[in-house]
Amino acid sequence: PPSVVEGARQEQVPIPSHLPPTNLFDPEWILMAEAANRNDRHVLQGRLSTAQSQLHKEAIRTAYMALAQHDIKTGELQDALGSLLRSMDYSTSRAQTAQISLLILEVCLAAKHYAAVRDYVTKVEHTLSGGHATNSNPELSTGLLQGVSIKLKIASG
Repeated sequence: PPSVVEGARQEQVPIPSHLPPTNLFDPEWILMAEAANRNDRHVLQGRLSTAQSQLHKEAIRTAYMALAQHDIKTGELQDALGSLLRSMDYSTSRAQTAQISLLILEVCLAAKHYAAVRDYVTKVEHTLSGGHATNSNPELSTGLLQGVSIKLKIASG
């Protein structure tokens, strides 16, 4: 009698269409995935153009954020970083600026742009402290710095 493992190998579980096959290289799937990503990015850029034509700051910021999230998801970290930096220009609150700065930190770490990390930690600290020279929340800033330091140590080997 076949073992449980052998029996499991004989059962074919369908692979969802958005995932690549597990046992072979499928150039057709890659082409379909790339086309879908290009189409999604085109739609997002269209939304950005519409928001820009109407000069609506919140819609422009949201469109840049959506583009950045799409680029992060597809591994285009340089494009994501560019969209995040442009979205910063359309921030209307400290909370938005802090959120974008934290995303920039994550992307910089993932893209191994370690020099930019310290700059954005400082910007996040400044933003969260209300723009004052003295920090109103030292525990949060210390936690941010410690978290980034740990990630830098891990990334450097």
